Amino acid sequence: MGPKSSTQIKKEEITALQEKTHFDEMELKQIWKHFARISSSKTVDGVIDKEEFKEALGLTGSDAIADRIFSVFDENGDGFINAQEFVCGLSFFSKKATFDEKLHFAFNIYDIDKNGHIDKSELLHILKASLFENTLSLTEEQMKQAVDATFAEADLDGDGLISFEEFREMVLKHPQMIDSMTISTDFASSS
Repeated sequence: MGPKSSTQIKKEEITALQEKTHFDEMELKQIWKHFARISSSKTVDGVIDKEEFKEALGLTGSDAIADRIFSVFDENGDGFINAQEFVCGLSFFSKKATFDEKLHFAFNIYDIDKNGHIDKSELLHILKASLFENTLSLTEEQMKQAVDATFAEADLDGDGLISFEEFREMVLKHPQMIDSMTISTDFASSS
């Protein structure tokens, strides 16, 4: 477990996070308060565990997409999101985040084994999770066809893997793929 964190952010933490993120001082102070609230919702331990994360998103039970997002936020892979990871993860969703920053975050959701490529089993896993959570129904065969069609379009070098550059080219053709990756930081003004 991580160290307990204060609900007050220190000046040096603000400075360091301003350099790493797209948030200003006021936004950082408010995000820090939200972190403190979420991280103490189940256990007061200064970190957000997977259950606290899902609860904050309004999700219950098994949610594979939330698990993937949690894993991308959890940069050091220790099973917890600390305050810095939380702020940096939210920065990818900022209106000020660049296209490539959003793209890297999205790519990392699909790249389950973190090897720098998306293979068909990873894409199928995310597709199944997305359909399950949206209560859409496709047969296993239809899902495999969708994965094959995606690879036919995206796997430009035909190696059976989608690299970051290939993913980038696909998203440039279909920018709606990352349209949902922008959130307002207006929540920062609430306490």
